[in-house]
Amino acid sequence: MGDNNVSIGGNNFGHIVQAQGDAHVGADAFDALLAARKLRLSATALGLDPREFEGLESALGRPRPDRDEVAERLKRLTTILKTAGALASAGVALTHPLGIVAAWVGHAVLK
Repeated sequence: MGDNNVSIGGNNFGHIVQAQGDAHVGADAFDALLAARKLRLSATALGLDPREFEGLESALGRPRPDRDEVAERLKRLTTILKTAGALASAGVALTHPLGIVAAWVGHAVLK
């Protein structure tokens, strides 16, 4: 048998994925759903109406979520958060879950 040692030198930031065969890297619909829940909880803590965020969770919770629908809901919520000043005041508490949902949506956000 061969030696399977791997050495990664220098400073490494973020995740390092080592796989034999296929590796899926990125958000899936479940990750996006969890992020949407975290987004709702964070926004509620900032005094925003949680009902605004339930549609995003509902869309992501379907057996086959529609990326275009999720993209539209994400755009709407981002506008609400920006208008309320929440993105500037809450920082990563909101931008991290928004980024996870956007990563799942992918190119549909750019349409």
